[in-house]
Amino acid sequence: LEFLTRKLGGVLNAGGGANIAIIFGTAYNLVLLSGAAGFVIVLLYAGTRYIFAGGNEESQEGAKKMINAAMYGLILTLGSFAISRFLMSSFGAIAP
Repeated sequence: LEFLTRKLGGVLNAGGGANIAIIFGTAYNLVLLSGAAGFVIVLLYAGTRYIFAGGNEESQEGAKKMINAAMYGLILTLGSFAISRFLMSSFGAIAP
């Protein structure tokens, strides 16, 4: 069964030589990056909505709720990043 693991004269697998861990790691990093970018976009939108509310209490409260939701999302994103880094370093996948 040694022929199954042997490389054939420069022929790569369909992933171009990348294994599944690299693919999942890249996808996970992309999700984290999009979460951080989403936080910035929502925070900017809610901030401008709050500034231009012009004393309208209803609009200000809506903007405050959006800012709170963005903060909760950022906390969840950073928490998932911290947990995944801890687990990967515990299992020896990355250096601590």
